[in-house]
Amino acid sequence: MTIQSIHKIFIGLLCGFVLTFSAENETLEHVKRHYLSSVPFQVRLTVQQKSQAQKSSSETIGSFYLGMKDQFRVDFTEQTIIFDGKALWSLDKKTDQVVVEEVNPRSGMKLIYNLMKGNWSGFSIGNYTIQKSDTLVCLQLTPKDKNAFFKSIVLTIDPDSGMLKNIVYLDFQKNEVTIVIDSEKSCEQEKDELFRTDRFQKKQIIDLRTEK
Repeated sequence: MTIQSIHKIFIGLLCGFVLTFSAENETLEHVKRHYLSSVPFQVRLTVQQKSQAQKSSSETIGSFYLGMKDQFRVDFTEQTIIFDGKALWSLDKKTDQVVVEEVNPRSGMKLIYNLMKGNWSGFSIGNYTIQKSDTLVCLQLTPKDKNAFFKSIVLTIDPDSGMLKNIVYLDFQKNEVTIVIDSEKSCEQEKDELFRTDRFQKKQIIDLRTEK
């Protein structure tokens, strides 16, 4: 094999890598642009969990809100969670108690927040595939930290709109969680009320923050 042939092969491989790298990163940037230009908004969530140890599964339906600042809110039937940019406020609707704590980086809700805000720095981009329907793409993310709680994350994305359709992740115990996202709509009119935590002041508050 001549030097010229080797050079052509190398250039071909390099061009293929650049095209793939660009497509993957452009898709993630499109996701970021879509959500940052849409705030404040609400999406419907269906969270499906499969426990490897207990051989069980569950499904929870709720709503996720992303605010203008570093804020998000999640409403489930029995719980309301508000992140005000500093602390996580969790209202148990059965006991009427509120737990205040630092946000857990292992939280699936924090993962949604990071993905929508474009916080990709902790991940390596893996496989990029186009589904048979040719309308959605799947993108795999792998945490750079080998001791990370999330071991594998697969995103299904509408490349035209930049909307996340679902997120599937495996944790370090090989439990699988699927988060289906749909029904996006603006909540501009409610934005001043959605992320208020002073509404909890008359409830029993359990403050677990190490720094207050």
